[in-house]
Amino acid sequence: MWNRTLQGIDVSDNDIADAGLQQLACVLRDHNQTLRHLTLDNNFQEPGAGDRFSCLASALSANSGLESLSLVGCCVGTSGCEALASALCTNTALRSLELMGNSIGDCEALARSLRYNSTLTHLGLQRNSILESGARALADALSPAASSLHPWASAPDVGVTVSACNSSLIHLALGGNGFESVSFCTRRPVSCDRVMTLGRLIPVPCQRCFGKHQD
Repeated sequence: MWNRTLQGIDVSDNDIADAGLQQLACVLRDHNQTLRHLTLDNNFQEPGAGDRFSCLASALSANSGLESLSLVGCCVGTSGCEALASALCTNTALRSLELMGNSIGDCEALARSLRYNSTLTHLGLQRNSILESGARALADALSPAASSLHPWASAPDVGVTVSACNSSLIHLALGGNGFESVSFCTRRPVSCDRVMTLGRLIPVPCQRCFGKHQD
């Protein structure tokens, strides 16, 4: 009998390995639309294949119930982030994705996926060695001012509408990364030591300016 009542699971710090991840992904993909919150922090610490998170990404593409996923300190890396980014292109349920402390580095695939996604409201990317180039890619995905700079209409067909810029994300955490300050078209910059709430409801000029923010 499959779960029809349990809505939250926290299995942090349980030494779950790749086999456990695959089983969880199978349940999310094929059998469970009831679970809303899944926390897997500080697992998957053993060396594994670079595509270990592809099974989870596949599950997220098919799942329509999970609203929050936390993978803090799970050695996601660049390849894992790219897999999860592909899932965000089609997922319409996830509201919160926490990826703090995963040595992601290059987050451009994740930034691109935000243009396809219209449901994610929180994205945690603290302490991921993201440099200014990655922060700029995120800024472009969130900035109407950058929408005319990219031919998004020719993006790969994934069965969803490609937006000029993401309009759903309201909370982006970027503390502890390797850049000083990047403008996200708000009244304040997103800085390496700051958790920033994006000013979606504040009418501000959309100026594509990076570097030190000036009021």
